Amino acid sequence: MLPLLAALALVAVHLITPTLKFLDSSPRSAWLSFAGGASVAYVFLHLLPDLAEGAELISGTEVPFGIWGIALAALLTFYGVERAVQKHRLRQSDGTTREKPGIFWIHLGTFAVYSAVTGYLLVHREGEHDGSTVALLTYTVAMGLHLLVADHGLIEAFREGYMRVGRWVLSASVVGGCLLAQVGPIPEAVLAAVTAVLGGGVILNVLKEELPRERESKFGALLLGAAAFAALLFVEELAEGGHEGDGEAHEAADHNG
Repeated sequence: MLPLLAALALVAVHLITPTLKFLDSSPRSAWLSFAGGASVAYVFLHLLPDLAEGAELISGTEVPFGIWGIALAALLTFYGVERAVQKHRLRQSDGTTREKPGIFWIHLGTFAVYSAVTGYLLVHREGEHDGSTVALLTYTVAMGLHLLVADHGLIEAFREGYMRVGRWVLSASVVGGCLLAQVGPIPEAVLAAVTAVLGGGVILNVLKEELPRERESKFGALLLGAAAFAALLFVEELAEGGHEGDGEAHEAADHNG
């Protein structure tokens, strides 16, 4: 039940992002930089360590370079789609831009898979620490902030398409991924591969939104977001440590009894 509620929270991000007019500022909104910093902190302090743990699960397969090869392939795929969008946008005589037919759907399809992966991992996050909801909460907050950044970039490129169909497709993808994960047991190797795809995608999407010079990004806000979420993850670790300690104490009591 909790993962589905978390999925609905991420759906809300897809639906309300176009209404947040304060994000459409130039230079770049400090809120977007803060959100980008928080999601990057989550990837480096939480997802990448998970990838390291899952590396052995993939090492025995025929996947080139194992788990890290999957993460790299995801990053390059998202980058390739982004480059295709930028290359095929056609400038009009009035200075506006339009996209070649099909580019919007390629971009939307890629982000639909991305959103489905995000929803898929919600179920895993709830169950990875003996049912603790802390990991699910931090994951939902981090991915919510990241989807805010990613959606804003998509809206800048395809506002009309996003408003007409894009936000609904992405919303359905999150819920669909969450429901798919609840169909049956999730093999650990599959979880490792899906986590690698998400990690590579988050890194690429945040950097592509923050680095271009014309963005005039707020480094201080990005740094603050990263520090704030690092502190939140530290609190999560303390909570998990206390939960594990209680479990060990109960086991010792049962043994002595």
